[in-house]
Amino acid sequence: VELSFVVSAVKRYWWLVLGGLLLGTVAGAMLRGDTESVYVSRALLYIAPPSDSPAAATSSDRYVAGQMLVLGSQTAAEDVAEIVGDGATAESVLRTFSVVQAQATDIVELTVSTADAALSQRIAAVWVQQYFADLQTQVDATRNASLAGIDTKLADLVIQLTEIDAAIAAAMAPY
Repeated sequence: VELSFVVSAVKRYWWLVLGGLLLGTVAGAMLRGDTESVYVSRALLYIAPPSDSPAAATSSDRYVAGQMLVLGSQTAAEDVAEIVGDGATAESVLRTFSVVQAQATDIVELTVSTADAALSQRIAAVWVQQYFADLQTQVDATRNASLAGIDTKLADLVIQLTEIDAAIAAAMAPY
């Protein structure tokens, strides 16, 4: 009974159904608008604390959160903008950038979204390269400081051994 009622109503008011369909189509076409295409480039980074770090024993989440702050810092954005060039500024690069940690993991997803596919890919690649270059700089600075300490100790040992050799040669001279 219900179906026959609906069919007779559609037959009687066909012009209203057609008008609603036409109005809906026109409204949908007008509201759609012309949106600009957005190209997304993603990079996945595995960020874990160094094995000899005190943070490794407690929780890597703190270390990862700190590294996410480093990735999204103004300094990192300035370095990336300088390398990317083409009028890119730190602010424009930061607007295109987001970084999110995958829940309960040491994996961080770095996402860059721009209107140019090549630019998105270049910014993401430069961001990752710059992050690892900064880490290598920190490691080298730490290593060089410890190597300088070792070099100083070796120089002291050479002086002490030279003095001991001289003392032995002086003691053995009469024999």
